[in-house]
Amino acid sequence: MNRSALAVQDEFNKTDSDFPFVPVIRRIHEHARKDADKVAVISSGRRMTYGELDEASNRVANFLLQKLAGASGKKGANPCRDIIIGVLTGRS
Repeated sequence: MNRSALAVQDEFNKTDSDFPFVPVIRRIHEHARKDADKVAVISSGRRMTYGELDEASNRVANFLLQKLAGASGKKGANPCRDIIIGVLTGRS
């Protein structure tokens, strides 16, 4: 690659921003509160609104938390739970 192409690539790859990190799950929840009836996802011809997506993500989270608590006998004793919570909240 010549210098000109590298300069264009470097400029294109500048993705730093001054915006704070907001986990995806929080963004979905915020959209669900403001725009519950707007389409969030279209997949295989099916449309899902932000409200439906928020409800579905809550069902999945509750299911996983119940399974993880049941697997260890008590909440918080399973390291997988911490990983899932970290992914959903953006904490690492």
